[in-house]
Amino acid sequence: MTNITLLKRYNSYTNCLQNYSTNETAEEIQQRIQTELNRVYDVYYGWLALPLASIALVITIIFIISIFRAIRLHRVSRKSYVLILNRSIGDLLACTVAIFNGIYILLEDDVK
Repeated sequence: MTNITLLKRYNSYTNCLQNYSTNETAEEIQQRIQTELNRVYDVYYGWLALPLASIALVITIIFIISIFRAIRLHRVSRKSYVLILNRSIGDLLACTVAIFNGIYILLEDDVK
């Protein structure tokens, strides 16, 4: 068999690569891609991140309170636990930024 008959015989179509027709303008294609991208942002940076960041924020606040009480009551050495407290404050800021980012993603219609 020749190569041409093999191509005709095994002609199958795939949806892996979208074929953008010539009827669509570049603006329509860009708008469709932006819509899909906004949906991905909403799911993964909004709805998925908010519950996880909120739970992490509550746990971090409880941890900071317990470390602060232990340092104040002199149950632990201040030298090492102040460093842990410093890192926990950094975690607190990261959780807060993640929550604000998630809220922004969900409220904004067109994320850029």
